[in-house]
Amino acid sequence: VFDKQGRFLRVAARRGAGPGELEYATGMALGSDAVVVNDPRQGRYTLVNFDGTFLRHVVATSSGYGDVWRGAVDSLGRIIDYPVRTPIGGTDARTGYALTEARVRIIHADGRADTVGGVTCGTPAPTHVYRTPQGYATSFTLPFTADPQTVVTARGTVWCAPMATFQLLHASLGQPLRQLVSRAISATAVPAALRDSMVRSYQVFANSIGTLVDDGGHRIPTTYPVLQDIDADRDGRVWVRRTSGAAPAPIEVYDEMGSRVATVRVPQTLSGRLFIGRAHLYNIQLDADDIPVVVRYRIDGLSR
Repeated sequence: VFDKQGRFLRVAARRGAGPGELEYATGMALGSDAVVVNDPRQGRYTLVNFDGTFLRHVVATSSGYGDVWRGAVDSLGRIIDYPVRTPIGGTDARTGYALTEARVRIIHADGRADTVGGVTCGTPAPTHVYRTPQGYATSFTLPFTADPQTVVTARGTVWCAPMATFQLLHASLGQPLRQLVSRAISATAVPAALRDSMVRSYQVFANSIGTLVDDGGHRIPTTYPVLQDIDADRDGRVWVRRTSGAAPAPIEVYDEMGSRVATVRVPQTLSGRLFIGRAHLYNIQLDADDIPVVVRYRIDGLSR
């Protein structure tokens, strides 16, 4: 926990299995009176108040550790859990793994969970499948490919973007997605030298894993996805980051009617998740010494 001037105050949680401790945190969400941290390996959510004091655990089994948790907390204090990888029967012909679907569920304070349903948005990013020396199949997403992104909001809604094009889909939980925004924007070319370097790095990495058994006919793209990422604020608006070249692209903010309500400009290129408050925007970046730091931006002129 740090104060508004960036001074360290205290450690809110350490690694462990005891009260308030975390084993494998995959994401966090801000509620009206607590910060909720997802800990799927221990099958629970850890709640701490804003000064870093442990409040309680909410026990709710989860599945998988590979997804970054992009959940939210609604006005009733319920945890909107996404993604929850749920088996749907059958196996993936390429890998032999069980087929799953990313579903949304609502978790109450007593741990009772209501599954809302799946979210289907665009085509998953193409992968290459490798066979390890031990005989296991494993798949890897190719660099520069578009992987659909979905976020749930504290208002009980869902935003989704296929990423390959500028499209935004929206729905209330459990309802079919409908397209709200569609814009014709051309993809930016990946510099040839960068792509060649990435191809070499990927080949070295992949060869260290095992033998390629299925490439699906896919190669590392020559263009970036049109969109880089999406995030949602507590008022249900979606913040859209376009993929840019050398200069940081502005963030476009859309309300739940599909209207663009703001364009937010930042001096640095943002990466990973955004934490969006009423008056500030937070992002974790690497400084000149490759040390991760939290960067805070003031938001001017964007009303509730």
